[in-house]
Amino acid sequence: MRELVGLVAAPLHYRLLVTGETIGHEVADRAALLAHSAVRGLTGDSGPSA
Repeated sequence: MRELVGLVAAPLHYRLLVTGETIGHEVADRAALLAHSAVRGLTGDSGPSA
């Protein structure tokens, strides 16, 4: 879980602290989706089976 939080937070911190851009819901949702995809890829989880 800690790794997932780091994966979500890293792009948000970069955008806020390095570029000075604002963070809205769309940016946060995109970061969470990318982190979720990365975790699924690392664990080999392909999602629900049909």
